[in-house]
Amino acid sequence: MRERLMLRGSYQSTPTVRQQVIQQATAAIDAAIRAGDVESCGWLSEWWVLEGRTHVDCYIETTRLRLFIEGKRTEKLSSNTCWYSKRNQLLRNLECASVQSSGHDFAELLITETPFSGLRSETVAAGLPHLTGEESSELLSHFAGSATWRTLCAAVQLDYESLPDTLPT
Repeated sequence: MRERLMLRGSYQSTPTVRQQVIQQATAAIDAAIRAGDVESCGWLSEWWVLEGRTHVDCYIETTRLRLFIEGKRTEKLSSNTCWYSKRNQLLRNLECASVQSSGHDFAELLITETPFSGLRSETVAAGLPHLTGEESSELLSHFAGSATWRTLCAAVQLDYESLPDTLPT
């Protein structure tokens, strides 16, 4: 099912398969939701669950925009997920934000320790193989950019050196 969805393997040259599998997947997912199976612990092992739930570090919703913020203090942005080694965390977050926003305007902001050099076109193509070039560009248009913690602290007059490495649990 995943190979058909991603047009990989023997399905690579059969574009009509993607539409068929999307319809089948939608029906299967809708049935699982109606049956209440999505909330059970076993749902992560279902064929249609490619990734676990994602959590952004900060979410701000206004009447005009939904802003998703990923903050990296001592860790780096993940370049992969366990199921797909080319799935970049920023791309995953953008897709999740797109779905979560339900058609409302949204943006994703990345905050890091060191300046973010951006995403290479190869990274985008590899991380979003299920999207067309146009769909990928549309998704990337919601990336608001990045800032460093030091720059943000200076902008709001906070002492950067006093920031904790982690938050207390």
